[in-house]
Amino acid sequence: MIIDGDDSFIGRNVLPLFNAVYQRDNAAMAYSNFLTIHNNDRTELGFCHDINKETFDQNTFRNSWDLPGTHLLTFYSDVFKRIKISDLTNPNGTFYDYAYDRAILTPLLEMAYPRISVIK
Repeated sequence: MIIDGDDSFIGRNVLPLFNAVYQRDNAAMAYSNFLTIHNNDRTELGFCHDINKETFDQNTFRNSWDLPGTHLLTFYSDVFKRIKISDLTNPNGTFYDYAYDRAILTPLLEMAYPRISVIK
């Protein structure tokens, strides 16, 4: 599971909910949406969405800046352990210089597809 230090769960049933989804769907990976709570107590729903099958079929996932999932991101460790250094580096061999979760999300999605569940 990846949860950033500035994030928190809403309620006590988040982990049981994810567990139920993993059991129901035989998922290798699951992700959900998030809420941004602003200083004035206004909330804003995140941008989580289902994965576009055509992106996988055309093998253009790495070329897309469309980020389907964010927090909360969960996955089985065997999927995570299959990430290679080359999955995390540019063609010139340097590491991607953006958020670590975006860098690992792409290979995780590629390896877990189609056993991915989205909790909305």
